[in-house]
Amino acid sequence: MDTEIEEDYYHILGVSEDSSFEEIKKSYRKLALKHHPDKSVDDVDKLKNEKIFQKISMAYQTLSDDNKRQEYDYQKKYGSSSYSGYGGHSGHSGHSGHSGYDEYDDFMNFFHDFQGGAGGGRGGFHYSNQNSNHQSYPIDPIKDFIPKVVKGTQSPNNTTTIPVSLKSLYLGNTINLKVERQTVCKKCLGSKILVKFLEKIVNQRSNVLDCPDCKGQGIRLMSNGFFEYEVPCDTCHQMGVKIPKKAHCDCNQGYVTSTEIEVPIYIQSGMKNDDTIVLRGKADEKIGCEHAGDLIFKIKELNIKDKVLSRIGNDLYSELTISLTESLTGFKKKPIFVQLDDRVLMFSTPKGKVLRPNDYLKIKGEGWPHTNGNLYLKIIVEFPPDNWYTETNDLKVLETYLPNATAKLSLNDKAARATPLNQYNVNQFDYVPESQIPSDIKENWKKQAPPNVVYQQDSGKPGYCSQQ
Repeated sequence: MDTEIEEDYYHILGVSEDSSFEEIKKSYRKLALKHHPDKSVDDVDKLKNEKIFQKISMAYQTLSDDNKRQEYDYQKKYGSSSYSGYGGHSGHSGHSGHSGYDEYDDFMNFFHDFQGGAGGGRGGFHYSNQNSNHQSYPIDPIKDFIPKVVKGTQSPNNTTTIPVSLKSLYLGNTINLKVERQTVCKKCLGSKILVKFLEKIVNQRSNVLDCPDCKGQGIRLMSNGFFEYEVPCDTCHQMGVKIPKKAHCDCNQGYVTSTEIEVPIYIQSGMKNDDTIVLRGKADEKIGCEHAGDLIFKIKELNIKDKVLSRIGNDLYSELTISLTESLTGFKKKPIFVQLDDRVLMFSTPKGKVLRPNDYLKIKGEGWPHTNGNLYLKIIVEFPPDNWYTETNDLKVLETYLPNATAKLSLNDKAARATPLNQYNVNQFDYVPESQIPSDIKENWKKQAPPNVVYQQDSGKPGYCSQQ
Protein backbone atom coordinates (compact mmCIF):
# COMPACT_ATOMS: atom_id res chain seq x y z
CA MET A 1 0.00 0.00 0.00
CA ASP A 2 1.42 3.37 -1.06
CA THR A 3 1.29 5.69 1.92
CA GLU A 4 2.94 8.85 3.17
CA ILE A 5 2.24 8.00 6.79
CA GLU A 6 5.60 7.32 8.42
CA GLU A 7 4.44 6.78 11.99
CA ASP A 8 1.16 5.53 13.37
CA TYR A 9 -0.52 8.23 15.47
CA TYR A 10 -2.50 5.60 17.35
CA HIS A 11 0.74 3.81 18.21
CA ILE A 12 2.36 7.06 19.35
CA LEU A 13 -0.49 7.72 21.79
CA GLY A 14 -0.76 4.07 22.79
CA VAL A 15 -4.44 3.71 21.88
CA SER A 16 -6.43 1.51 19.52
CA GLU A 17 -8.00 2.74 16.29
CA ASP A 18 -11.50 2.48 17.76
CA SER A 19 -10.63 4.47 20.89
CA SER A 20 -13.04 7.17 21.99
CA PHE A 21 -12.09 10.84 22.23
CA GLU A 22 -11.92 10.62 26.03
CA GLU A 23 -9.51 7.66 25.82
CA ILE A 24 -7.31 9.54 23.37
CA LYS A 25 -7.40 12.67 25.52
CA LYS A 26 -6.52 10.73 28.68
CA SER A 27 -3.58 9.00 27.03
CA TYR A 28 -2.31 12.26 25.55
CA ARG A 29 -2.35 14.05 28.90
CA LYS A 30 -0.49 11.20 30.55
CA LEU A 31 2.21 11.10 27.86
CA ALA A 32 2.47 14.89 27.64
CA LEU A 33 3.04 15.11 31.38
CA LYS A 34 5.67 12.37 31.24
CA HIS A 35 7.63 13.77 28.31
CA HIS A 36 7.23 17.52 28.86
CA PRO A 37 10.58 19.22 28.09
CA ASP A 38 10.42 21.26 31.30
CA LYS A 39 10.80 18.03 33.30
CA SER A 40 14.10 17.13 31.63
CA VAL A 41 17.11 16.52 33.86
CA ASP A 42 19.73 17.71 31.34
CA ASP A 43 20.09 19.09 27.80
CA VAL A 44 20.30 15.65 26.19
CA ASP A 45 17.16 14.49 27.96
CA LYS A 46 15.44 17.75 27.04
CA LEU A 47 16.24 17.34 23.35
CA LYS A 48 14.89 13.80 23.44
CA ASN A 49 11.70 14.85 25.22
CA GLU A 50 11.17 17.74 22.82
CA LYS A 51 11.08 15.34 19.88
CA ILE A 52 8.76 12.93 21.67
CA PHE A 53 6.52 15.76 22.87
CA GLN A 54 6.29 17.12 19.32
CA LYS A 55 5.17 13.72 18.01
CA ILE A 56 2.63 13.34 20.82
CA SER A 57 1.20 16.81 20.14
CA MET A 58 0.99 16.20 16.39
CA ALA A 59 -0.77 12.88 16.92
CA TYR A 60 -3.25 14.37 19.38
CA GLN A 61 -3.95 17.36 17.16
CA THR A 62 -5.03 15.01 14.39
CA LEU A 63 -6.88 12.33 16.36
CA SER A 64 -8.77 14.78 18.60
CA ASP A 65 -10.39 16.46 15.59
CA ASP A 66 -13.16 14.41 13.99
CA ASN A 67 -12.52 15.72 10.48
CA LYS A 68 -8.75 15.33 10.67
CA ARG A 69 -9.09 11.89 12.19
CA GLN A 70 -11.42 10.77 9.41
CA GLU A 71 -8.96 12.02 6.79
CA TYR A 72 -6.07 10.34 8.61
CA ASP A 73 -7.89 7.02 8.93
CA TYR A 74 -8.75 7.10 5.24
CA GLN A 75 -5.17 7.87 4.23
CA LYS A 76 -3.82 5.27 6.64
CA LYS A 77 -6.14 2.58 5.27
CA TYR A 78 -6.04 3.28 1.54
CA GLY A 79 -2.80 5.17 1.09
CA SER A 80 -2.12 8.76 0.07
CA SER A 81 -2.48 7.88 -3.64
CA SER A 82 -6.14 6.99 -3.18
CA TYR A 83 -6.97 10.65 -3.23
CA SER A 84 -4.95 13.67 -4.18
CA GLY A 85 -6.35 16.64 -2.33
CA TYR A 86 -6.03 20.00 -4.00
CA GLY A 87 -4.19 20.12 -7.28
CA GLY A 88 -3.01 16.49 -7.35
CA HIS A 89 -4.25 13.41 -9.19
CA SER A 90 -4.19 9.71 -8.63
CA GLY A 91 -2.60 8.79 -11.93
CA HIS A 92 -5.32 6.20 -12.70
CA SER A 93 -8.26 6.13 -15.07
CA GLY A 94 -11.34 4.02 -14.68
CA HIS A 95 -11.07 1.88 -11.56
CA SER A 96 -8.29 2.62 -9.14
CA GLY A 97 -5.29 0.31 -9.54
CA HIS A 98 -4.03 0.29 -5.94
CA SER A 99 -4.74 -2.47 -3.50
CA GLY A 100 -7.58 -2.01 -1.03
CA TYR A 101 -11.08 -0.75 -1.63
CA ASP A 102 -11.54 2.92 -2.43
CA GLU A 103 -14.91 4.16 -1.24
CA TYR A 104 -15.06 6.36 -4.32
CA ASP A 105 -14.14 3.63 -6.81
CA ASP A 106 -17.78 2.82 -7.35
CA PHE A 107 -18.31 6.35 -8.59
CA MET A 108 -15.88 5.62 -11.39
CA ASN A 109 -18.56 3.30 -12.79
CA PHE A 110 -20.32 6.47 -13.88
CA PHE A 111 -17.45 7.31 -16.24
CA HIS A 112 -17.66 5.79 -19.74
CA ASP A 113 -15.94 6.15 -23.07
CA PHE A 114 -19.32 5.99 -24.84
CA GLN A 115 -17.66 5.04 -28.12
CA GLY A 116 -20.79 3.75 -29.79
CA GLY A 117 -22.08 3.05 -26.30
CA ALA A 118 -25.32 3.65 -24.46
CA GLY A 119 -27.11 6.97 -24.25
CA GLY A 120 -27.49 9.17 -21.23
CA GLY A 121 -23.90 10.36 -21.26
CA ARG A 122 -22.14 13.29 -22.86
CA GLY A 123 -18.63 14.00 -24.02
CA GLY A 124 -17.01 16.16 -21.35
CA PHE A 125 -19.41 17.26 -18.65
CA HIS A 126 -20.77 20.76 -18.35
CA TYR A 127 -21.19 23.07 -15.43
CA SER A 128 -24.04 25.55 -15.43
CA ASN A 129 -23.45 28.73 -13.48
CA GLN A 130 -26.13 31.16 -12.41
CA ASN A 131 -25.98 32.85 -15.82
CA SER A 132 -26.64 29.49 -17.51
CA ASN A 133 -23.33 29.71 -19.42
CA HIS A 134 -22.04 26.18 -19.93
CA GLN A 135 -18.35 25.33 -19.83
CA SER A 136 -16.65 22.18 -21.03
CA TYR A 137 -14.12 20.39 -18.89
CA PRO A 138 -11.45 19.41 -18.13
CA ILE A 139 -10.29 22.95 -17.25
CA ASP A 140 -10.12 24.01 -13.60
CA PRO A 141 -13.50 22.95 -12.18
CA ILE A 142 -12.43 23.32 -8.56
CA LYS A 143 -12.21 27.06 -9.07
CA ASP A 144 -15.77 27.14 -10.42
CA PHE A 145 -17.45 24.71 -8.04
CA ILE A 146 -16.08 26.14 -4.81
CA PRO A 147 -17.64 29.44 -3.65
CA LYS A 148 -15.61 32.42 -4.78
CA VAL A 149 -13.49 34.19 -2.18
CA VAL A 150 -13.73 37.96 -2.51
CA LYS A 151 -10.39 39.62 -1.86
CA GLY A 152 -10.24 42.07 1.00
CA THR A 153 -13.43 40.77 2.64
CA GLN A 154 -13.67 39.80 6.29
CA SER A 155 -16.25 37.87 8.24
CA PRO A 156 -18.12 39.74 11.01
CA ASN A 157 -16.42 40.26 14.35
CA ASN A 158 -17.58 38.18 17.30
CA THR A 159 -18.02 40.11 20.55
CA THR A 160 -18.56 38.43 23.89
CA THR A 161 -18.59 39.70 27.48
CA ILE A 162 -16.32 38.15 30.10
CA PRO A 163 -16.72 38.77 33.85
CA VAL A 164 -13.46 39.75 35.55
CA SER A 165 -12.95 40.31 39.26
CA LEU A 166 -11.74 43.63 40.61
CA LYS A 167 -8.60 41.93 41.92
CA SER A 168 -7.74 40.42 38.52
CA LEU A 169 -8.09 43.85 36.91
CA TYR A 170 -5.91 45.41 39.60
CA LEU A 171 -3.14 42.82 39.46
CA GLY A 172 -3.49 41.53 35.90
CA ASN A 173 -4.23 37.92 35.04
CA THR A 174 -4.41 35.33 32.27
CA ILE A 175 -7.74 33.61 31.71
CA ASN A 176 -8.03 30.55 29.47
CA LEU A 177 -11.45 30.45 27.83
CA LYS A 178 -13.03 27.76 25.68
CA VAL A 179 -15.07 29.17 22.81
CA GLU A 180 -16.98 27.63 19.93
CA ARG A 181 -15.57 28.67 16.55
CA GLN A 182 -17.06 27.96 13.16
CA THR A 183 -14.72 27.32 10.27
CA VAL A 184 -15.42 26.63 6.61
CA CYS A 185 -15.61 22.87 6.10
CA LYS A 186 -12.20 21.67 4.95
CA LYS A 187 -13.67 18.65 3.18
CA CYS A 188 -15.91 20.56 0.78
CA LEU A 189 -14.72 24.17 1.21
CA GLY A 190 -18.34 25.26 1.12
CA SER A 191 -19.14 23.55 -2.18
CA LYS A 192 -21.36 20.87 -0.55
CA ILE A 193 -19.47 18.21 -2.53
CA LEU A 194 -16.30 16.56 -1.25
CA VAL A 195 -13.20 18.10 -2.79
CA LYS A 196 -11.80 14.60 -3.32
CA PHE A 197 -14.80 13.83 -5.50
CA LEU A 198 -14.22 16.94 -7.60
CA GLU A 199 -10.57 16.04 -7.98
CA LYS A 200 -11.49 12.60 -9.28
CA ILE A 201 -13.63 14.19 -11.97
CA VAL A 202 -10.69 16.31 -13.07
CA ASN A 203 -8.26 13.40 -12.98
CA GLN A 204 -10.59 11.04 -14.83
CA ARG A 205 -11.00 13.33 -17.83
CA SER A 206 -13.73 11.08 -19.23
CA ASN A 207 -17.45 11.15 -19.83
CA VAL A 208 -19.90 11.13 -16.94
CA LEU A 209 -23.57 10.39 -16.50
CA ASP A 210 -25.98 13.30 -16.60
CA CYS A 211 -27.89 14.36 -13.53
CA PRO A 212 -31.30 12.67 -13.87
CA ASP A 213 -33.19 15.69 -12.53
CA CYS A 214 -31.76 18.46 -14.70
CA LYS A 215 -30.66 16.26 -17.65
CA GLY A 216 -27.11 17.56 -17.37
CA GLN A 217 -28.03 21.23 -17.60
CA GLY A 218 -27.34 22.24 -14.00
CA ILE A 219 -30.69 24.05 -13.89
CA ARG A 220 -34.30 22.92 -13.79
CA LEU A 221 -37.38 24.42 -15.37
CA MET A 222 -40.13 25.23 -12.86
CA SER A 223 -43.68 26.51 -13.35
CA ASN A 224 -46.08 28.38 -11.08
CA GLY A 225 -49.05 27.76 -13.37
CA PHE A 226 -48.60 30.92 -15.41
CA PHE A 227 -44.89 31.34 -15.93
CA GLU A 228 -41.93 29.06 -16.33
CA TYR A 229 -38.62 29.94 -14.71
CA GLU A 230 -35.21 28.40 -14.14
CA VAL A 231 -33.82 27.41 -10.75
CA PRO A 232 -30.44 25.88 -9.86
CA CYS A 233 -30.56 22.11 -9.60
CA ASP A 234 -30.09 21.22 -5.94
CA THR A 235 -29.62 17.54 -6.77
CA CYS A 236 -26.28 18.04 -8.51
CA HIS A 237 -25.56 21.52 -7.14
CA GLN A 238 -25.53 22.88 -10.70
CA MET A 239 -22.74 20.51 -11.74
CA GLY A 240 -24.95 18.67 -14.23
CA VAL A 241 -23.51 15.27 -13.35
CA LYS A 242 -24.89 12.40 -11.34
CA ILE A 243 -23.43 12.50 -7.84
CA PRO A 244 -23.34 9.42 -5.58
CA LYS A 245 -24.64 9.90 -2.06
CA LYS A 246 -21.24 9.32 -0.47
CA ALA A 247 -19.81 12.27 -2.41
CA HIS A 248 -22.07 14.71 -0.54
CA CYS A 249 -20.35 16.39 2.38
CA ASP A 250 -21.66 15.59 5.86
CA CYS A 251 -21.17 19.11 7.26
CA ASN A 252 -24.89 19.37 8.11
CA GLN A 253 -25.64 21.57 5.13
CA GLY A 254 -24.12 24.51 6.97
CA TYR A 255 -20.86 24.07 5.06
CA VAL A 256 -19.07 25.06 8.24
CA THR A 257 -17.79 22.97 11.12
CA SER A 258 -17.95 23.98 14.75
CA THR A 259 -14.95 23.27 16.95
CA GLU A 260 -14.09 24.19 20.52
CA ILE A 261 -10.86 26.14 20.87
CA GLU A 262 -9.07 27.38 23.96
CA VAL A 263 -7.82 30.96 23.82
CA PRO A 264 -5.71 32.77 26.43
CA ILE A 265 -7.08 36.14 27.50
CA TYR A 266 -4.39 38.45 28.88
CA ILE A 267 -5.85 40.87 31.44
CA GLN A 268 -3.46 43.79 31.84
CA SER A 269 -3.07 45.44 35.23
CA GLY A 270 -5.21 48.56 35.40
CA MET A 271 -7.87 47.55 32.86
CA LYS A 272 -11.42 48.68 33.59
CA ASN A 273 -15.04 47.89 32.88
CA ASP A 274 -15.94 47.92 29.15
CA ASP A 275 -12.30 47.71 28.06
CA THR A 276 -11.83 45.28 25.18
CA ILE A 277 -9.31 42.60 24.29
CA VAL A 278 -9.06 41.84 20.57
CA LEU A 279 -7.80 38.58 19.06
CA ARG A 280 -7.19 39.22 15.37
CA GLY A 281 -8.58 36.69 12.92
CA LYS A 282 -10.13 34.43 15.57
CA ALA A 283 -13.81 35.06 14.78
CA ASP A 284 -15.99 32.63 12.82
CA GLU A 285 -15.01 32.02 9.23
CA LYS A 286 -17.54 32.75 6.52
CA ILE A 287 -17.84 31.31 3.04
CA GLY A 288 -16.65 33.83 0.46
CA CYS A 289 -14.64 35.92 2.92
CA GLU A 290 -10.87 36.07 2.53
CA HIS A 291 -10.17 36.68 6.20
CA ALA A 292 -11.82 35.81 9.49
CA GLY A 293 -12.99 38.68 11.66
CA ASP A 294 -11.77 39.50 15.14
CA LEU A 295 -12.77 37.84 18.38
CA ILE A 296 -13.48 40.67 20.82
CA PHE A 297 -13.80 40.21 24.57
CA LYS A 298 -15.51 43.01 26.47
CA ILE A 299 -14.68 43.21 30.17
CA LYS A 300 -17.46 43.24 32.74
CA GLU A 301 -16.02 44.35 36.05
CA LEU A 302 -17.27 42.38 39.04
CA ASN A 303 -17.43 44.05 42.43
CA ILE A 304 -16.28 42.11 45.45
CA LYS A 305 -19.17 40.04 46.77
CA ASP A 306 -19.46 41.74 50.15
CA LYS A 307 -19.00 45.15 48.52
CA VAL A 308 -16.31 46.28 50.97
CA LEU A 309 -14.37 47.77 48.06
CA SER A 310 -15.45 49.50 44.88
CA ARG A 311 -13.90 51.56 42.12
CA ILE A 312 -15.18 54.93 40.93
CA GLY A 313 -13.07 56.25 38.08
CA ASN A 314 -9.44 55.95 39.12
CA ASP A 315 -10.23 55.96 42.84
CA LEU A 316 -10.93 53.09 45.22
CA TYR A 317 -13.50 53.36 48.02
CA SER A 318 -13.80 51.31 51.16
CA GLU A 319 -14.51 51.73 54.87
CA LEU A 320 -12.45 52.04 58.03
CA THR A 321 -14.24 50.96 61.19
CA ILE A 322 -12.83 52.35 64.44
CA SER A 323 -13.96 52.47 68.05
CA LEU A 324 -15.32 55.58 69.72
CA THR A 325 -12.15 55.78 71.79
CA GLU A 326 -10.01 55.67 68.62
CA SER A 327 -12.20 58.33 67.07
CA LEU A 328 -11.55 60.72 69.96
CA THR A 329 -8.03 59.85 71.06
CA GLY A 330 -6.49 58.50 67.86
CA PHE A 331 -4.22 55.50 67.31
CA LYS A 332 -0.70 54.59 66.20
CA LYS A 333 0.37 52.25 63.38
CA LYS A 334 -3.05 50.72 63.04
CA PRO A 335 -3.66 48.35 60.09
CA ILE A 336 -6.33 50.27 58.22
CA PHE A 337 -6.61 48.50 54.85
CA VAL A 338 -5.46 45.39 53.00
CA GLN A 339 -4.71 46.40 49.41
CA LEU A 340 -5.61 44.11 46.49
CA ASP A 341 -1.96 43.10 46.18
CA ASP A 342 -2.07 41.99 49.87
CA ARG A 343 -0.06 44.93 51.21
CA VAL A 344 -1.33 46.01 54.63
CA LEU A 345 -1.53 49.80 54.94
CA MET A 346 -0.58 51.11 58.41
CA PHE A 347 -1.68 54.54 59.68
CA SER A 348 -1.20 56.79 62.71
CA THR A 349 -3.54 59.70 63.41
CA PRO A 350 -2.03 63.16 63.83
CA LYS A 351 -1.86 64.33 67.42
CA GLY A 352 -5.15 65.82 68.58
CA LYS A 353 -7.03 64.85 65.39
CA VAL A 354 -10.61 63.63 65.88
CA LEU A 355 -11.91 61.16 63.30
CA ARG A 356 -15.59 61.93 62.79
CA PRO A 357 -18.20 59.55 61.39
CA ASN A 358 -18.72 59.71 57.61
CA ASP A 359 -15.53 61.65 57.01
CA TYR A 360 -13.05 60.15 54.57
CA LEU A 361 -9.37 59.34 54.91
CA LYS A 362 -7.66 59.83 51.54
CA ILE A 363 -4.53 57.74 50.91
CA LYS A 364 -2.66 59.25 48.00
CA GLY A 365 -1.54 57.02 45.16
CA GLU A 366 -3.33 53.92 46.46
CA GLY A 367 -6.13 54.04 43.91
CA TRP A 368 -6.27 52.28 40.55
CA PRO A 369 -2.85 51.15 39.27
CA HIS A 370 -0.96 53.18 36.65
CA THR A 371 -3.11 56.25 37.39
CA ASN A 372 -3.08 59.11 39.87
CA GLY A 373 -6.01 57.59 41.72
CA ASN A 374 -6.39 57.61 45.48
CA LEU A 375 -7.88 55.35 48.13
CA TYR A 376 -10.78 56.81 50.11
CA LEU A 377 -11.65 55.18 53.43
CA LYS A 378 -14.97 56.20 54.91
CA ILE A 379 -14.82 56.53 58.69
CA ILE A 380 -17.30 54.29 60.51
CA VAL A 381 -17.35 54.82 64.28
CA GLU A 382 -18.58 52.00 66.47
CA PHE A 383 -20.49 53.42 69.41
CA PRO A 384 -20.83 51.41 72.63
CA PRO A 385 -24.06 49.48 73.09
CA ASP A 386 -26.92 50.74 75.19
CA ASN A 387 -26.39 50.57 78.95
CA TRP A 388 -22.70 50.00 78.48
CA TYR A 389 -21.98 51.59 81.85
CA THR A 390 -22.51 49.73 85.13
CA GLU A 391 -22.81 52.68 87.48
CA THR A 392 -24.38 56.08 87.08
CA ASN A 393 -21.20 57.53 88.41
CA ASP A 394 -19.51 56.29 85.28
CA LEU A 395 -21.36 58.92 83.29
CA LYS A 396 -20.17 61.58 85.68
CA VAL A 397 -16.64 60.40 85.20
CA LEU A 398 -17.14 60.60 81.43
CA GLU A 399 -18.24 64.17 81.80
CA THR A 400 -15.00 64.93 83.57
CA TYR A 401 -12.58 63.26 81.20
CA LEU A 402 -12.55 60.67 78.46
CA PRO A 403 -11.77 57.00 79.20
CA ASN A 404 -8.52 55.43 78.18
CA ALA A 405 -8.39 53.71 74.81
CA THR A 406 -9.38 50.30 76.08
CA ALA A 407 -11.98 49.45 73.47
CA LYS A 408 -11.20 46.37 71.41
CA LEU A 409 -9.79 47.31 68.02
CA SER A 410 -11.92 46.39 65.05
CA LEU A 411 -9.56 44.60 62.66
CA ASN A 412 -10.26 42.23 59.87
CA ASP A 413 -8.53 38.88 60.16
CA LYS A 414 -6.04 39.58 57.41
CA ALA A 415 -4.89 42.89 58.90
CA ALA A 416 -4.74 41.39 62.39
CA ARG A 417 -2.33 38.75 61.15
CA ALA A 418 -0.11 41.30 59.39
CA THR A 419 3.60 40.76 59.86
CA PRO A 420 6.30 43.46 59.69
CA LEU A 421 7.33 42.09 56.28
CA ASN A 422 4.12 43.17 54.56
CA GLN A 423 3.28 46.26 56.58
CA TYR A 424 3.37 49.55 54.72
CA ASN A 425 3.49 52.86 56.59
CA VAL A 426 1.24 55.56 55.12
CA ASN A 427 3.07 58.90 54.96
CA GLN A 428 1.17 60.82 52.30
CA PHE A 429 -2.41 61.46 53.24
CA ASP A 430 -5.08 64.13 53.58
CA TYR A 431 -7.94 64.31 56.00
CA VAL A 432 -11.08 65.16 54.04
CA PRO A 433 -14.28 66.23 55.86
CA GLU A 434 -17.47 64.82 54.47
CA SER A 435 -18.56 68.30 53.43
CA GLN A 436 -15.72 68.38 50.89
CA ILE A 437 -16.60 65.07 49.25
CA PRO A 438 -18.49 65.65 45.95
CA SER A 439 -22.18 64.80 46.25
CA ASP A 440 -22.17 62.46 43.24
CA ILE A 441 -19.43 60.37 44.84
CA LYS A 442 -21.32 60.20 48.13
CA GLU A 443 -24.51 59.15 46.37
CA ASN A 444 -22.64 56.52 44.37
CA TRP A 445 -21.04 55.24 47.55
CA LYS A 446 -24.42 54.90 49.24
CA LYS A 447 -25.66 52.77 46.35
CA GLN A 448 -22.65 50.47 46.72
CA ALA A 449 -22.52 50.53 50.51
CA PRO A 450 -22.03 47.24 52.38
CA PRO A 451 -25.26 45.71 53.67
CA ASN A 452 -24.16 46.07 57.29
CA VAL A 453 -24.03 49.85 57.06
CA VAL A 454 -27.21 51.81 57.85
CA TYR A 455 -27.49 55.40 56.68
CA GLN A 456 -29.88 57.26 58.97
CA GLN A 457 -31.08 60.72 58.05
CA ASP A 458 -33.54 61.22 60.91
CA SER A 459 -32.52 63.13 64.03
CA GLY A 460 -29.50 64.38 62.16
CA LYS A 461 -27.46 61.47 63.43
CA PRO A 462 -24.56 60.18 61.38
CA GLY A 463 -24.50 56.69 59.96
CA TYR A 464 -23.40 53.92 62.25
CA CYS A 465 -22.48 50.29 62.05
CA SER A 466 -25.40 48.14 63.15
CA GLN A 467 -24.73 45.34 65.59
CA GLN A 468 -25.08 41.89 64.05
